[in-house]
Parts: sequence; structure tokens; C-alpha cells
Amino acid sequence: MMVVFRGVIDLMQTPLVSILIPTYNRPVYFKQALFSAVLQTYPNIEIVICDDSTNNDSKDIALRYDKKFPGKIKYYKNKRNIGGRLNFQVAFQKATGEYINYLMDDDLFHPQKIERMIKYFIEDTTNTIKLVTSYRQPIDENGKEIPDFDFTKKRFETDTVVNGITASNSIILDGNWIGEPTTVLFRKSDLVEPFGQFSGSLYHSAVDMASWLALLLDGNLVYIADTLSYLRMHPSNVGKNKDMKVNSTYDWIHMLFHCPRNKILEHPNDLHQSIKQCFRFMDDLEILFPNQISQSKKQALKFYKQCLLKYQKEI
Repeated sequence: MMVVFRGVIDLMQTPLVSILIPTYNRPVYFKQALFSAVLQTYPNIEIVICDDSTNNDSKDIALRYDKKFPGKIKYYKNKRNIGGRLNFQVAFQKATGEYINYLMDDDLFHPQKIERMIKYFIEDTTNTIKLVTSYRQPIDENGKEIPDFDFTKKRFETDTVVNGITASNSIILDGNWIGEPTTVLFRKSDLVEPFGQFSGSLYHSAVDMASWLALLLDGNLVYIADTLSYLRMHPSNVGKNKDMKVNSTYDWIHMLFHCPRNKILEHPNDLHQSIKQCFRFMDDLEILFPNQISQSKKQALKFYKQCLLKYQKEI
């Protein structure tokens, strides 16, 4: 890794950045997220909203903001509910910008987020930077700052370039410090697989990690030490339910088998460590949800555990 200089962006070089907001039935948070997007200091943005809601509350908000900020917002309402993963991909397809930054409908952008991040791509004449991320500040349901979780703690004290494979190893072993979709800006053409897919598999839970791994196969990342986004933690966060936890196990197992084929977790010690972490996570699921996981999923988890045991012996 190396420390990089923070210069001033040349406003004559302003490639179009698409801010993508997939939303579903969270109008109060959505309004705040959208407001943080339209307040960006970077001038050349489009805000693409893909609304999967069962009502028109978010639509009404989007149309009001479109009148206040003409030319910035593109709103699409799905004819039927298509689910979160597909809604993410539809938003990606609708985007016309050279660069992409998702904004979860309950998170917030710092006003200078895009301006601060895009300059690293503009200055990168060799196209070795594949994503730019930053420290993200956790907030509660009311927008109040809360203490860091292990996975959100600041990784570097200054803006830093990190080798892609090194970063990939680290987010698997240490937790996803790169961040959620809100935190990352990337070049649209660099994502050769659909968002949320890694090594041919569309992930159910760790969709962000899947795409970060895919992007970093061919380059490096920049970590900006300042707070450029805000991660909202609230009781209805989808990642807390048992189904998402089971699905994240499936994603993790896929990573363990496919990362070494892509030069990630190549060292046997790293792979062994990650397998042990996966075993502990699976054991915790059985303790936390003893009567809530379906029999079919219990059988699937048992099968995958046997596969991992065999895999571990072969390393």
C-alpha cells in the first residue's frame, strides 16, 4: 500500500456519475437519502431511482424533488415487485454515467463524496484504480452518530492505495471494511459481471463483497480516511433476519471455493482461517435459531459443512 496526495479536482474534467437509489417502502429514509444525493458538490451527476415499493409515497417524493432539481433525477417505478437483487441490477442498466455509486435508501452521502472520490479516477491515467471507498460513520434510526462496529472502524488515517488482492484477502478474513454499496464509487465498464455476482454466482446476502472482489481482481482501491457516507443502523435492517444470515453462509462458502481460483486466499493459512470462521458462523446459526431454520436449509447447511470438512483436509 502507499499514501496518496489529495489534490484539487479540475472542474473541466467532469465525467458523468450515476447515483443509483434502489428503494422499497422506506419513504422517510428515502427522502433523506435523496436529499443527500442532490446536495452533491460535484456538478455532473444523474440520480437514478428504481422504486420497488408497494405504494406511491416514494414516487411522490421523487417527483417533488425532480421539480426542485430539474434534469438531475430519473425515476422508474417497477410495474410489479421484483425484489432487491433484481432492482439493483435494473438501476445499473438504467444508468448512463461512466461511474457508478449506489446509495442505499436508508443511508446518507456527505456533500463532497462524489467530488472527493472522482478525482482519484481522473488522476489515474493507468486505470489501475478499480474502486474508491472511505470511512463511513454509523448512525442510528434518527441520524445520530453511534460508535463504530468492528467492520466500520477506520482502516487508515490518511488516504491510501491498497493492492486489490491484498484488500480482497482482508475483507474476507477481517470483515468488510470496504463497505456497503453506499460507500463505493467505481467505473461502470469495470464491472464485467452483474452487480452482486462473483465468479459466476449471484450472491444472496454479500452482494457488495461479491462485486468488490470482482472489481479488485484487476486493480487496486483507494481508501479515503475522511467520513464520506453514513451507514444507518435500525431495527428493520434486512441483514439481521435469519434468512439473510443463512444466505450469507451460502455466499461465504462459495467464496471459500472460488477465491483461491482467482488468486485470493492463496495462502493455506488464510484459507484455513476463513474456513474456521465459517464453521463458527454456522455453529452460531444453530444456536441462535434452533427452531426457526427450515429442515431443508438445515440439511443444506449440514451438506455444506461436510463439503468444507473434506475441502479443509485437501488443502
